[in-house]
Amino acid sequence: MSAIKEISFSRFDDQRWVVSTPNQNHVLINPSSKRLLEILRDAIDEHNALSQFNEEFNQSLNQEEFGNFIQEKFTNQDILLSDTQPFRKNTYLSLKLKLFNPRIAGLMAFPLSWMFSPSLFWILFVSAMTFLVWLSYSFFTFTEIAIDVDDIFTYTGLLYLTMLIHELGHIAACRKFGIDHGEIGFGFYLAFPVLYADVTNIWKLDRHKRIITNLGGIYLELLYSLAIGGLFMMTDNVIYLLVSISIFIKCLLELNPFIRYDGYWILSDMTNVPNLLPKSKATIKHFLKNKSFKQLGRKGQLILMYGVANWVVVLGYITWILLKIGFSILYFPEKIFQAVTQLIVSMDLTLLSKLITLESLLILGFYMLILKMGITITRRIYKAIIPESDFKWVRSGEAN
Repeated sequence: MSAIKEISFSRFDDQRWVVSTPNQNHVLINPSSKRLLEILRDAIDEHNALSQFNEEFNQSLNQEEFGNFIQEKFTNQDILLSDTQPFRKNTYLSLKLKLFNPRIAGLMAFPLSWMFSPSLFWILFVSAMTFLVWLSYSFFTFTEIAIDVDDIFTYTGLLYLTMLIHELGHIAACRKFGIDHGEIGFGFYLAFPVLYADVTNIWKLDRHKRIITNLGGIYLELLYSLAIGGLFMMTDNVIYLLVSISIFIKCLLELNPFIRYDGYWILSDMTNVPNLLPKSKATIKHFLKNKSFKQLGRKGQLILMYGVANWVVVLGYITWILLKIGFSILYFPEKIFQAVTQLIVSMDLTLLSKLITLESLLILGFYMLILKMGITITRRIYKAIIPESDFKWVRSGEAN
């Protein structure tokens, strides 16, 4: 347990603390647990720790009982790290590939960190949102717009650049607030390929700074969208309007609090409820078992309503898709195969417009949602069949 000497604490709210390990694991604890960890960290040896614990907590444990108590209380939370059992960091991303190491990511984000002064942040954030709402209302329509091949590549290039800009926003906020950050990389969230920024140490910040850091990606995207919208105003080139509005819509979608987009982390920060999705599912199970709404308390009731809203959104989305484009869903694989075949044979790049449509994206999202549900059901069946001792799923982490 030598690594216990290197843990640190930061206040989460009035009643809880975050303990941070040297391997960037962060666990929420109460004041009593904090004091116990302080005793373990600062004690000269195990006998001294036991003596101080018994005195402060009015206990009479012996050395073996104390050791068992400590292991049971903290080991599963990866707070007490041993030299023989290396720490394995949990994450909800899979197949991660590092693109920029922490040093390079920090250097790329450093020129942007000045924009994350809290007062300036909110002024620019609200201003960009206001401008983009006005731009959308004044100039954008959903009618067909004729664009040539060069415009398609311009649109795609400018739009994909937002993925990197988004992650630099999170890193820049970390640099502004003086906390260490990790790399920028590529991975899969469920079946979706995504870029990510490792900002696990965000838990060391107070709530306001956590919200700003979690909004950092959307914030830079909005400023980027504002700049592209400005190009449209100066040149009257409709492709810049399309790019600007597409980024704006993307930002609004990223505020979705029902999956682990930025909106989820922001809601978690605003309510001071880490692990919001798992807690909402557990609360629903508890409510269905006990049938008592009052027993949950105010906070539990809100978490229950969030969990129910989560299911309503998911089921509502499935229903809407089935009613809207039900037949298209059935023929979607065939349509994509034919379009790709024609593209390869004719090398006519304008056929790309048949692949990148709003309907195609909606259908693709539907397939991804079904895939997610299938994976979840398969895991539950597997867990029910395989004995618990042989079942070793990695715990879901809460890193950004």
